[in-house]
Amino acid sequence: MRVAILTDALALRREGVMLRRVAIGLVDEGASVVSIEPRSVSGVTARSIGGGLIPHLIYEDRGLWLTRVLRCDRLRRDLFAAGGAPDVVHVLGRRAWRFGLEIARRSGSALCVDVHTRGGLHRLHGFENVASATFGAESERLDATDAEPGRGAAADRRPSFAAVAADRIVAVEAAEALRRTPVHTVPWGVHRRGEWRERRSERTRPAIAVLAEFGKPDLLRGVLAGLAELSGEPMIFVDEEASADGRMWKLAGELGIRDRVDVAPSLEAHRELTLQCDVLVAPGPTGRHRSVVLDAMAAGVAVVGRRDPLVEALHRSGVAWLLEGDEPASWASALREALEGGEAARDKVATAKRFVDEERRPSQHIEGLLTVYRSLANPQAIRFQTANAPSAAR
Repeated sequence: MRVAILTDALALRREGVMLRRVAIGLVDEGASVVSIEPRSVSGVTARSIGGGLIPHLIYEDRGLWLTRVLRCDRLRRDLFAAGGAPDVVHVLGRRAWRFGLEIARRSGSALCVDVHTRGGLHRLHGFENVASATFGAESERLDATDAEPGRGAAADRRPSFAAVAADRIVAVEAAEALRRTPVHTVPWGVHRRGEWRERRSERTRPAIAVLAEFGKPDLLRGVLAGLAELSGEPMIFVDEEASADGRMWKLAGELGIRDRVDVAPSLEAHRELTLQCDVLVAPGPTGRHRSVVLDAMAAGVAVVGRRDPLVEALHRSGVAWLLEGDEPASWASALREALEGGEAARDKVATAKRFVDEERRPSQHIEGLLTVYRSLANPQAIRFQTANAPSAAR
């Protein structure tokens, strides 16, 4: 089984840690893996995914729409030179879906797209139509090839397409958006970590990591106002995505906590700091799955966030402090309880650890992906259905 993992720039920056685990796990199970990474963030690719262990290729993710064919041709040649066409192209990051579709078509590979954001769900139906037209035309070409003497084996190369959902909630939403595409539920996995320990005993001040969403500093308004009500002057590390336009700094200044706020370079790409904090804050709801939240739960870091109907880890009761609104008083109350570390807080942290230990194991993630890949690469698998065909079973 040869798999090409294709990412867009945002997915690589945010989920490079998880992708490395996936790639290494697939290799451990006997798969051949090549990582296809965007040039716009190529400076972090070797550290994030390959680490010198997984071959990786660079593709041009920026350029005029008219040049995409040329860029795809170049990548296809690189793929063949690096070991041949993949059986499956797995795309993570919706900005790379069309690129992945073109590579799969030109390589005769199956295609699966990872669905883990609200934006991805909103674009699934339109992408399915594009994929249907693309793969339908390819199947018609192969039908004509089959009719030629000595070319019957072309049927084995008919393209397949599937969506891979990050949890059961996303799978339900994806199945409603798609009409002809199978949807597989493959929850993300994280490694178990040591027993939870009292971090505050090692510091004089508590530490709080705050996730952010690029271009949406308003999501932090209630969080920062709640933090301003806490005593003990906790250290506050805010993801750099929040500070892009200066509005976060203005808000922190208005609340009188600017001197307590530090900007951390990508809390998702560089998780060491996050996993040493007492609390991880997930503002929102953003509708985006973040493996760093699962990593924090596995490490015994208390998670405080807005309840998110599209993310099971931020929707399930008992594994995090989940707020229904954005009132500063609610944030302050939840943060105070998480930081005080009483019996109820310890029970919640322990429940979160059990959740990831039992339901978000890396082995389950890898096994689920391999099952999807094998079903797509199997010559007898149900191929992508064109618009006139009946719906595929889920």
